[in-house]
Amino acid sequence: MSTRFITAIVSVASIGLIAVAEETEITATAGDARIRTRVDVQTNEVEEAVVERLEGGTWTVKETATDAVEDVIEDVEDPMASVDFVDCNENGIDDAVELAEGVLDSNGNGTLDECEFAYGDLNLDMVIDGSDLFIVFGWWASPFPLFGDLNFDGVVDAGDTGLLLVRWGPTPF
Repeated sequence: MSTRFITAIVSVASIGLIAVAEETEITATAGDARIRTRVDVQTNEVEEAVVERLEGGTWTVKETATDAVEDVIEDVEDPMASVDFVDCNENGIDDAVELAEGVLDSNGNGTLDECEFAYGDLNLDMVIDGSDLFIVFGWWASPFPLFGDLNFDGVVDAGDTGLLLVRWGPTPF
């Protein structure tokens, strides 16, 4: 290889490195679509994001993504904006709001009394009866019970049946 050729390669590489160091544009192309983004390397903020399409040999801007970037920034600044609220009784009011307004939570566990499964009213009909007992039997000895583990020991068994029978009748809430 000649010295002149190596010098030319080194010169081109140096120019490329300088351009990369000063360049703030990132481009990704897939088929006839291209996304071009300019980033401020000092602040790491997106200055511009553009979606382009190749039409007749020319890249044409189809959409600027400034609005999408703003939406993402808003979500990051207010993460609760996209959080769904809990509404166990399906009345359209966040349970936390109902609890703050004084809706009953006799045992203070943060669950509205009318949605309380732990006490034994597993079908939430305000009465602990045979229907609830059948639910307990249905989950009997299940490895990961969703319902019926009234003493929270990880399994539905005689202990839970005993609690259900002791609490038999109308629920206190």
